[in-house]
Amino acid sequence: METEMMEMQEILKAWLEKYQKLLQKLKVSQHKSRGYLEIDDRYQPPQYYHHWCNQETNQEHRRYLGKDQLDFAHRLAQQTYEKRVKILLRKRLKQWQAIHQDFCDNEIDAIYERMKPSRKALVKPIALTRTQKLQQWLEQPYEPFHFAPDATTFRTKHGEMVRSKSEKILADLFYDKNIAYKYEAPLYIESRVFHPDFTFFDAYHEIELYWEHFGMMGDAAYLENALKKIRYYNTHGIIMGKNLIVTFESATCPLDFDEVETLVNVHLQYSSLC
Repeated sequence: METEMMEMQEILKAWLEKYQKLLQKLKVSQHKSRGYLEIDDRYQPPQYYHHWCNQETNQEHRRYLGKDQLDFAHRLAQQTYEKRVKILLRKRLKQWQAIHQDFCDNEIDAIYERMKPSRKALVKPIALTRTQKLQQWLEQPYEPFHFAPDATTFRTKHGEMVRSKSEKILADLFYDKNIAYKYEAPLYIESRVFHPDFTFFDAYHEIELYWEHFGMMGDAAYLENALKKIRYYNTHGIIMGKNLIVTFESATCPLDFDEVETLVNVHLQYSSLC
């Protein structure tokens, strides 16, 4: 149910943007002549007349347009067409903007989520809420990648151990933003198994997203392996900017926290439990 409503909102947003661009295009049009074109189809070729009203005398005027005035006939016809389109665009934009402003992508979820626990216990939602989908995904067990006995580790706010300070910073950011994640969960691609640094669940599109942080890009061998990994991901449908999020750093180029915040806001808006 939520997915269908979200799709409807995205379609509505796309139409709004399309119609706003069309209206803007008409605003810069140069077709601004008084009156309109009248066409008499009883003749072949049709005969064209310029029809207008003198605003001072309020008298109607009608003038025949000869072959040498065909360009003016084109301008008058175009002007009438654009005027009608503009009226329709403004009408639709007004209607759709009212709907868009009143529309909330999780309004059905909110009815259930606002209930106190004792009432929730008596109610079955007509469809899983976004929070329920995320909780269900989190409850699916997985075997994380093992640590070597002598490995350096860092404890996150969530309580798990990670392999680097940057991974701890990322994990703590996700925790603070209440974003559901799994650390180094297995990802099976054909006969190979990968362990992306972080896996998320997009509760709107109902797909998993993966975050890889490459923290030693100054090392030539590490860089080559990172590029091979990204290329392998891309050839198997895990594509940067779509369902793969990638950050980099090196000894001379540290992790960019503003970039991380942007990536979180763009890609993980439907992975938050709140």
